[in-house]
Amino acid sequence: MEHEGGRFRRKHLVPPPQVESLAELNERLAAIDVAEDARHIHGRPTSIGFDFEAERERLRPLPADDYDCGIDLTPVVAHNSRITVRQCYYSVPAKFIGAKVRVKLRANELWVFDGRKVVARHPRLTRRYTYHDFLDPTWRSCWSSRARSRGPRRSRRPERRAASPRSMRRSGRRRRRRPVTVRPPGC
Repeated sequence: MEHEGGRFRRKHLVPPPQVESLAELNERLAAIDVAEDARHIHGRPTSIGFDFEAERERLRPLPADDYDCGIDLTPVVAHNSRITVRQCYYSVPAKFIGAKVRVKLRANELWVFDGRKVVARHPRLTRRYTYHDFLDPTWRSCWSSRARSRGPRRSRRPERRAASPRSMRRSGRRRRRRPVTVRPPGC
């Protein structure tokens, strides 16, 4: 199996095919798989497809229940109404800004949940630092009500000045000042 897997990868996936989505890559791989059924391995009188049909009855059936092979993640929705999943950015409704959402990351797609309800579905992105924005008109109303009212976060406290080098230890931490005890006169 390893020999055939390596041959398939070298022949069909090197250099990596330029595709727009994982669905397009899966379609290409399915077409290659159909073409491979007619191929003959050196020293064998029958084709790969013929041998598979002969062995099909020996294979166990697939399980009846669906197995969810996606992974669950809980990213925080950023101020621009996007979540970051595996170094890719996906849009979500603006009413979730600042909140954690549950994400199901599958091989071909990404689902964003609010409780058990799916609030956004995106195709899975294949390149790092790319964006997939889903602009739904209903999200615009959420953006105007939630995000505009929050505004940028700024502290009302004055900024602290950096500590002077004398008050720093070698480790970089500030020195603690010892409490001063005031003694009454004559003691």
